[in-house]
Amino acid sequence: MNRFVTLSFLFLLQTQLPAQITWITDCSDKEFCLNQGSCTEGNVFLSEKAVTACFNSPLVSYSYKIDLFNDGSTDISSSQDTVSEPFPVGKHKISWRATDNCANIANCTYFFTIKDCQPPNLVCINSLSQDVFPNCQATFDASDFVLSVFDNCTPANELVLGIRKAGEGMGFPNQTSIVYEGCDLGPHEVEIWVKDENDLVSLCIANAQVQDNSNSCGCSSNLTLKGCAFTADSAKLGGYTMRADLVSLPPSVNLFVQQNVADSCYSQTFNDLEKNGDFRVVVRARRNDDPLNGVSTFDLVQTSKHILNLEPFQSAYQRLAADVNASNSVTTFDIVETRKLILGIYDTFPKVPSWRFIQPLADPSNLLSAAKDTYQITINNLNADTTLSDLDFVGIKMGDANLSAPSAPNDANDRSPLLLNVEDRFLNAGETASIAVRLADAATLLGWQMAFSVDPARARIEGVEGLPEEDFSILKNEIRALWFDPVGKHFSKKQTLFHLKIKALQPMSVAQVLSLTSQKIVPEAYFPAGKNSEQRHAFVLGFDMKQANGTTFFPPRPNPFSTETTFSFLLPQPGEVRLEVFDVSGKMIFKQQTEVGAGYQSLLLQAAGLPGEGVFFYRAWVNGEAFSGRLVRG
Repeated sequence: MNRFVTLSFLFLLQTQLPAQITWITDCSDKEFCLNQGSCTEGNVFLSEKAVTACFNSPLVSYSYKIDLFNDGSTDISSSQDTVSEPFPVGKHKISWRATDNCANIANCTYFFTIKDCQPPNLVCINSLSQDVFPNCQATFDASDFVLSVFDNCTPANELVLGIRKAGEGMGFPNQTSIVYEGCDLGPHEVEIWVKDENDLVSLCIANAQVQDNSNSCGCSSNLTLKGCAFTADSAKLGGYTMRADLVSLPPSVNLFVQQNVADSCYSQTFNDLEKNGDFRVVVRARRNDDPLNGVSTFDLVQTSKHILNLEPFQSAYQRLAADVNASNSVTTFDIVETRKLILGIYDTFPKVPSWRFIQPLADPSNLLSAAKDTYQITINNLNADTTLSDLDFVGIKMGDANLSAPSAPNDANDRSPLLLNVEDRFLNAGETASIAVRLADAATLLGWQMAFSVDPARARIEGVEGLPEEDFSILKNEIRALWFDPVGKHFSKKQTLFHLKIKALQPMSVAQVLSLTSQKIVPEAYFPAGKNSEQRHAFVLGFDMKQANGTTFFPPRPNPFSTETTFSFLLPQPGEVRLEVFDVSGKMIFKQQTEVGAGYQSLLLQAAGLPGEGVFFYRAWVNGEAFSGRLVRG
């Protein structure tokens, strides 16, 4: 009987991953300097380290080969792990080899260079002087400033010198001399450079003194001043006079003054000033025309609200504009002065010009900001043509507390007018009458202002009743009146504002001689319109006597006229308006017909529509009703 035995064998095979060698030093190119006092060799120390993952042993063995001057041949071989010996100047290659007990090999190759690291030694003369005589030039050579120079390897006669004006370039300069012109007087910093055969450089700083001992070159400099003027709301402002006063320092009798009328921006130059001189310049701006520009009764309202703390000013420019008595504060005295200007008692403000120009404020919202009316600048050592820019000004119209001049035009005529009613009475020569001036409609007002004039050949204004004396003035052939209340006041329909006392010099009607005038102040009323604002509405003058079918006719204004005159109507309903003009012979010379809507309407007659100057007669047909009168073109 045969028996079979099956045997199973289990073989365990132990495997090991290949071991690796890793360099733990940088194995990169290196540079070494020549030894002190030597131009041929420099000491070198090189050492590289590696680690192995060999399971038998962590031991790593090293060797290296050196190719001097990298010419492809091996000049030095060694089984050491360190290189420490002098090598000749130049570029060499080293190849390291690392091995372990697992037969692994790792290589590392790089260059090492021995070079000159020491720049030339340069000592310079601190300062040299040279006169520009006789050709108004001074030339300085780099060698002029060298007190001593040497290098460890490069012979002195092979060192390269360079020079340049300090701050006028980078790197080694390519010129060996520099030139100063006859007007470049005074000290100048210069850079003196030296370079050896290995392009190592040194430099020193010295002073080149340029002199004109014979004063033969006649040197001078120009000073230019530039700036612009703006209003408080940054609009361009022109028509001002810029003045600059320049004096040499220390002060002498020589005072230079430049001024000109500028259109927004200015540029002013002082020519041929002493070269390298010291100066002080004071720059200011001035404008003193049209004191009433931007000034109205509403400015009195605004100033009163500020004083009463009802609506304080929002800007320091407002505070400066309201301070018309130059007290550095805003009080009722400023209101008194401004009111006198509006009423024509003053032609100008007594203590301030029409405009005040100051440097722009950094923070206008700070009402206590200090204002500077001038630029005062000291210029030391004016050694070249110089421009001082951004010498800007803000122009403040004095009395214009709401800052409405000149960039914000008066827009009173853009809104519906406010009608003034005056009784049209007939007066005999020598007769005096008290004529009521009334508001045609109810209104709540902050203030108003108006001016009336009369034909001086036919009537005279004798006085005003119903207003305090400080609120009106009687001028030649004219009366100005104003009223204001910072809180506001309600006026009822047909409420009398005041009475005019008019004396007839010959038989006439009030409508023939009395008119509103806007030559100096605009007849207007101020309605509340929110904080720090108002609505302006122009006044128009109507006479109660001339009404037909509910239609009010306003005689032409102005009359006499030179360029244009306006015929106005107040219509209860839409209708037709026809204007006819006749010469003294009765011949019709002008005709205009139009359909108009209800309310206040007007027709404009241009002087060009008439054949020339003289006396004419008009007839206006309004909804079938005729109104006529005399018209004079002057």
